[in-house]
Amino acid sequence: MAVFGFGVCLYSLSAVLIKIQMQAYDITAQELLYWISLFVLLCFYLSARAHHQDILSIPSNMQFPLFMRVLLGFTSDVFLFLAFMYTSYSKAICIFFTNPLMIPLFAKCMLNEPVLKVDILAIVIGFVGMLMIAQPFKQIESSDEDSIKEQRFETEMFGMTLALIAAVTGAITVVYVR
Repeated sequence: MAVFGFGVCLYSLSAVLIKIQMQAYDITAQELLYWISLFVLLCFYLSARAHHQDILSIPSNMQFPLFMRVLLGFTSDVFLFLAFMYTSYSKAICIFFTNPLMIPLFAKCMLNEPVLKVDILAIVIGFVGMLMIAQPFKQIESSDEDSIKEQRFETEMFGMTLALIAAVTGAITVVYVR
């Protein structure tokens, strides 16, 4: 349990540091993903070596699910980092962390797991709460012209859509882990 808590803390810290790096050093989402991927690849390799695991011995029945987990997890990160470029960090993360609300629906479709009425009610309440926090349709307050307000609104909506796509692909990734 302590390792899980430590992992959650590190993940939260990494998300904050990613946003800071993207703003402070003018790094694109693609550059950031490249360097993060190299670092994570090195960490996984060293972990496999330390535990004496053969990283190339993947059972044939696990190859496709593993491929999908990697592909969808990477896609989720790409869309989340792109969302950081178009909307605020808090909105992007708030929308991204709705992925646990989507998992039961995807589990029902992909794994035929039961979804109770109580689960559906909780999911709806969770999405309503997310809408109250993110306020996607709130008008941008500014003394600028209407065209600038509209452009900012469209940019925010685009960023929030990217964050929602990241949440969906993240939820599907978790279902593939199962």
